[in-house]
Amino acid sequence: SFALFGGTTSGTATADLRQSTPSVGLTAAVKGLAVGQAMQAFTGKQDVTGTLTFNLDVNGKGLDWKTLAPGLGGKGNVSIVNGEAKGFNLIPPGLPNVAPVPVNFPIKSLSSSFTISNGILNTKDIALNSPMMTAAGGGTANLVTQWLSMNIRFLVAGQPPQHPLIIPGPLSMPT
Repeated sequence: SFALFGGTTSGTATADLRQSTPSVGLTAAVKGLAVGQAMQAFTGKQDVTGTLTFNLDVNGKGLDWKTLAPGLGGKGNVSIVNGEAKGFNLIPPGLPNVAPVPVNFPIKSLSSSFTISNGILNTKDIALNSPMMTAAGGGTANLVTQWLSMNIRFLVAGQPPQHPLIIPGPLSMPT
C-alpha cells in the first residue's frame, strides 16, 4: 500500500510461470485519489476533478496482450464523487426542446461496476448524478478488438425527454 495523489493504492500481482502459457492475476484498489491532481500530473490539465475509488480483480493467461486479452476475466468498479467535469459537451447543441448544457458541470457522483469475460468488459450500471443532469446506461468494451459500444441516456434538469448518447468506435478514439 502506498499514498498516491491524496489517496491510497494497494494491490497484488500473481504469475504462475510453471505452465507454457503462464496464468497471471492482478488485484488493485485505489481509495480517495484526487482526480484533478492526477490529471494535472499526467496531462497538464484538470478536465475532471473529484475523489476516485477504484477496485479491480482480473486474471488470465499469457504474458503479452494478444495472448492475454481473449481469456481475460474478472470484475471491478469505479466511482468519482464531489467533483467537476470541465470542457465536456455531452449533449449535442441544437436538440429540439433542450436547453444547452454548460460544458462545465458539477459531479455529485459518477459510478459503474463491470465484469470482464473472455476479454469483453460489460457494464450495465453507469450512473451520473449532477445538479445539471443525470445519466444512466451501459455497454461493452471489447479488449480483444479494441472496440467500444456504449449507450448512455441523459436527462437534463427540467428538460424532458431523455436523450441517448450512443458511443461506438475504437477504444483509442470513440465517436
